[in-house]
Amino acid sequence: MPAELPTVQFSGRRAIGDVHAELAGLSHGAGFVLFIKDGRLDCLEGLTYDEAWHAGPQLRSWSYTCHEGTGGALIATSSRDLRCVREELGA
Repeated sequence: MPAELPTVQFSGRRAIGDVHAELAGLSHGAGFVLFIKDGRLDCLEGLTYDEAWHAGPQLRSWSYTCHEGTGGALIATSSRDLRCVREELGA
């Protein structure tokens, strides 16, 4: 990211991992994690849960995810729950 862009006011490395995608050819879908280092975007990681990543994946659907209550089941939502994002960032 260009140095002149503003930063988020925290140090260290944090991650937001609340995006899930259903992709053709993947039985369990994929997840995405955005890493932030010293207040700047650092890396976007795409991952599969239990199988190899296929060449040319086709998106079927995507959703945000959040834990239902403290330590509860992971649920899919159509809109981002900022409470969950704050918890992931430790804010």
